[in-house]
Amino acid sequence: MAIHYNPYFTFAGQTREAMDFYAQVFGGQLQLATFKDFQAPVEPDQEDLVMHAELVTEHGFNLRASDGAALYPSEGQATTNMEAALIGGPEDLETARTWFEKLSEGATKVQPLVQAPWGASFGSLTDKFGIAWMFNFGG
Repeated sequence: MAIHYNPYFTFAGQTREAMDFYAQVFGGQLQLATFKDFQAPVEPDQEDLVMHAELVTEHGFNLRASDGAALYPSEGQATTNMEAALIGGPEDLETARTWFEKLSEGATKVQPLVQAPWGASFGSLTDKFGIAWMFNFGG
């Protein structure tokens, strides 16, 4: 059996919107379950928040997320201090460019996806949900 590492993003009420956006960016199959679906003991106004979401992509990775941060708010926290890295070969560069362009919608701190000194195409951004992404394709 293989061990898989997958990012698990924590939002404070934006998981449904964020995961719908990521499904548009990466494609794949999205599944969402609310706290109510799992009969979790939460306040009535939190029942429709997302307890668990999973986007399984055709590219071999999946993203997971929750509105868990909404239950225990922390000032300005979209997720922990990390960067989601997408890394691939030169044959995947056009796919990466499409993803980068879509993730750039409403993004901040954008370093364009361009040829880097080490030979790969590299770029980074922080998307409109506060998630930092790093791309390194080819080279």
